[in-house]
Amino acid sequence: MKMFGKSLGIIIILAIIGFTMASCDLFGDNFELFNGDWERVGLYVVTFNNGNGVFKELNGGIWSSAKNAGQINIGEQCYRNFKKSSDNEWTGEIRIYNSSSPHQTLRWESCTIKLDDQTLRVSTSSTGSFNLTKK
Repeated sequence: MKMFGKSLGIIIILAIIGFTMASCDLFGDNFELFNGDWERVGLYVVTFNNGNGVFKELNGGIWSSAKNAGQINIGEQCYRNFKKSSDNEWTGEIRIYNSSSPHQTLRWESCTIKLDDQTLRVSTSSTGSFNLTKK
C-alpha cells in the first residue's frame, strides 16, 4: 500500500508538469504572436506554427521555379527552429533557393524575424530584409 501511494504521488506530479507545459509557454517564445498565415506578396504564403513555417502557396518568382523544377512543394518546411531573442524578435533558419544554373540548390540560412503589428520583418545575411504581411 505504501508503494501504491508513492506511485500515485509520482503520477500526480507528472500529470501536473504535463498540463503546465501544454498550457503555457515555459520558455517565453510567444510563438502565438506570429502563428498563422503570412504572405510575401507575389511570391508565397507561409503558415507558421510554434516556431516553424511551411509553404501554403507558391505564387511566383524563384519559388515557383523551384516548385516547377520539383525541388520544393506546398507543405514543405521553409522556416524552422525559431527561438525568442528579444521583445517581438526571434532567431531561426529560413530555406534559401539558389536558382543559378546549373547549381540549383536549397539550403538553410540563419535569419531574424521581428514582429511589428501585422508585419513580420525577415532579415538574412545573403538576401537582406523583406516583409511578410498577415493574411
